[in-house]
Order: sequence, then C-alpha cells, then structure tokens
Amino acid sequence: MSIQRVIRKDGTVRYVARVYVGDVHRGRAFPTRKAAKVWEGQTIDARARGTYIAPESGRTTLREHSEQWLSSLHLRPATMALYRSHLTARILPVLGDMHIGRIKRPHVQRFVAGLKLAPATTRTCYAILAMVLKDAVESELIPSTPCRNISLPPKKPRPVRPLSPAEVERVISEMPARYQIAGWVSVCAGLRLSEVLGLEVAKIDFLRRVIRVEWQLGRGGQLAELKTPSSRRAIPADDFLLLKISEHLRRWPSDGLLVTSKVRKPVQRSVFEACWRKAAQRVGLEGVLFHDLRKTYGSILVRAGLNVLVVRDRLGHKDAALTLSTYAGLWPEDDETGRGVLGAAFAETSARDPARDQEHPGTLAAQSVPKRQ
Repeated sequence: MSIQRVIRKDGTVRYVARVYVGDVHRGRAFPTRKAAKVWEGQTIDARARGTYIAPESGRTTLREHSEQWLSSLHLRPATMALYRSHLTARILPVLGDMHIGRIKRPHVQRFVAGLKLAPATTRTCYAILAMVLKDAVESELIPSTPCRNISLPPKKPRPVRPLSPAEVERVISEMPARYQIAGWVSVCAGLRLSEVLGLEVAKIDFLRRVIRVEWQLGRGGQLAELKTPSSRRAIPADDFLLLKISEHLRRWPSDGLLVTSKVRKPVQRSVFEACWRKAAQRVGLEGVLFHDLRKTYGSILVRAGLNVLVVRDRLGHKDAALTLSTYAGLWPEDDETGRGVLGAAFAETSARDPARDQEHPGTLAAQSVPKRQ
C-alpha cells in the first residue's frame, strides 16, 4: 500500500490512499500526503480490529434510522408518545434529512443551542437524539457518536414549596365537587395525578386502612403500568382521608375508578389539570401545580421525622437518592442534634474499678480534670 500522487485536469494535486477491506478496495483522495497517510493508518488499524465501517453505511438519514429505532423499543405508551413527539416536532425538522454519517458534533451543538425551550425540555430532546445516534453506532452504521461534550443548559430544579393546610383547603374547595377527592388523596397519600385518576375503589382497603397503588391512568382512559416497579406500593391511610373517601363514595357511588367524570368515565388528565389551574388562580395560588400536593405530603412525612427509606417507599421513588435530593432542605438542620449521645453511650464504661485505674493511670477515667478558678 502506497500513497499515489495524482494531478487532476484542473491542475490540482491530490494524494490517493487505497486499502483493501475484505474483498473491497477502499480509496480516498486528500489534498496532502500527510492526510492520506493518516487515513490509511486509521483504516488499516480499524480493519485489524474489525471495527471498520464503510462510508455508505452512514448514508441512512436520521429520519429513517429514528423510525427503525422507535420500532425496536419496548416502552410504555406514554414514553413512546413522548419520544415520537419530540422527534417529530423538534429534532427531525432540523436534522432529519441529514445522513447520520454526516452529523458531526457542531451540528448537534447548534441544534441544542437553537432550542428555545425550558432547560429540562431541551435536555430531554438532546437525550432522545443521543439515543438515536448511539443506536446507529451499535448498529455499525457510524463509527462513533457526535454527541460528545455537548454544552447543555443548566438544570434548574423547582424547589419544594409545601402548601400550608389553609392553602390546601382553599385550592381543593375551588375544584369541581366530584374532583375534590383527587386532591385529598394526593396530599394525604402522595399519589401522582395519573395514579389518582387510575385508583380503583377496590384498591382502597378500609379495614386495614391501606391504599394500594397498582395502576395509573394512561392514554385513551385505559389503565396502564406504573412509572417504575417501585411505584407499586401500599400506603397507610389516615382515618381523615378514609372519611373523605367514604363521603365521596356516598355522593358518587362507584365500583370502578374512584374519580370519574359526570358521565362516570375516566377523567382526562388535560381536563383535570385545566380545572386545577383555574382553581389555583381563583385563590391566588397561580403557578401551583397539582404535583405540589404530592410534595406537600412528602414534606409532612419528613417533618414528622420519618426515615428517608420510609419516605422513599411511601412516595414510590426509585431510590433514596431522589428522595434526599428532593426533600434535603426539609430535614432538620440542627448542629446541636446528637450532642451528648456519645457521653451517654459510654457512661457505663466511665465508672472503672480502682484496681484497673491504678494499672492504667493515663486513662481518662483515672485522670482528674481541674476545675476552673
């Protein structure tokens, strides 16, 4: 293998490198001999390691590959809809017609910078694009992903702002009467909105005073799998909440879902959230989300002194790290907490027998601490 110097008809000079990969003769022309040698060395190395990817493999467009990628996934309907929505509305209009082999890091960085969205949404769009291109690498269509060292907008976590009991009462009372129980279940048991709307009366055990969360309301008003396996849980219910549920069922009897529409059908999430926003505005709590009721429940557990693992399980978090990061600011911050417990723990050993103290005159128990004058 050698570099061939070629003079074109227009007088320009090119240096052509050729390498056999399998039974195919691969060649590329470069403006300098050095560039040709670099490509030749890289190609020979990739051939030896079995990682060589032919340039034509990357000629599939991002639009074509993203569709193949989506069809290979096993996702919850809501997650699949989210991925498809971001691809259709934001990613493919910008990068969809590009060959995946031609998408480089600057293209990705410019795409991210051009998204005029909330930081969390921007990060979600980027994550989906990165997954598509990672799949292209694993499918041996491109040698590496261009999603490297991409500058993303900083995360801005929404601080936990627990509602006061008076605020909870005010906003729930402004909701339509048959929807009010949803607020009480969330603030007294920590259920997500989809879990509340998918809660069946049969899962409320009045005898054992437990609410079992096993389903959530998905798209089309159908019961769907929960967000994660840890979301499946049994939550102790106070008599206060069970009384609210009993009163609700006396007015709107049901042997199916606890929360239903006027025609006894599942309540669409968008309809419920619209009612919530209007109720919050009417009582001067504009911007307060229904999800803040769940966070209020979590904050009540924290301030009651419950162990972080118990709070995690009640909320259905995947791990305790999420619970700590969300509610860390609510755990007591008392520098004096624990002072004196060590002395109490070793109190019994401080009363040593005299014979031992004589053998070890340097011990703390044998020493007398002079009083300050």
